[in-house]
Amino acid sequence: GLWQQLKSDLVEAPAKSVCRIDLCMDGYTPIHLGTGFVIGTNVNEQFVVMTNAHVIEGAIKNGWSEREGIDLACDFTRETVGISDRLFPLEAVYHIHPHYDLALVYLSREQLESTGVYLTPLKIAKKFPDNTSELEVGVIGHPSFDSNRDPFPKYFGFGNEFGVKRFSPGLIRSIENRNWRSQDV
Repeated sequence: GLWQQLKSDLVEAPAKSVCRIDLCMDGYTPIHLGTGFVIGTNVNEQFVVMTNAHVIEGAIKNGWSEREGIDLACDFTRETVGISDRLFPLEAVYHIHPHYDLALVYLSREQLESTGVYLTPLKIAKKFPDNTSELEVGVIGHPSFDSNRDPFPKYFGFGNEFGVKRFSPGLIRSIENRNWRSQDV
């Protein structure tokens, strides 16, 4: 098929810097909130993790960064539905973009590397591609299922396992404006 020529190292290398973001509360199983990916380091030598603003807003709504015993953590190895023992706590500091559904959170580089985890930040394009029509793309993330919004994952091969790392190839068919988070984007 269309994706037969795709080399596994094109997916495997960047997938190592993609993480599941979990809300962790003392005494409870971690709750999957979304996906993030490492985009670089800051002046404090912390890894900078980019995620969606609504992921961070969901964490804040549940008490993260304000209440004791509630943490936000990254899991870079969640490829099965089992409970992970490799959760790395995020700092209780964040930045939410005022226009786009983007947020930045921070992760201790020292803590990761002390456990033998070394990450390579993903490269972010500096400009929009000249020709996007039929541009091949791939999304690496941890899909979740919300039947009120999104009936497709079950039908496109994700089955009943959600919150685990997946790669989904596709083609850009069009670019459209839409209203998102009270902004036209």
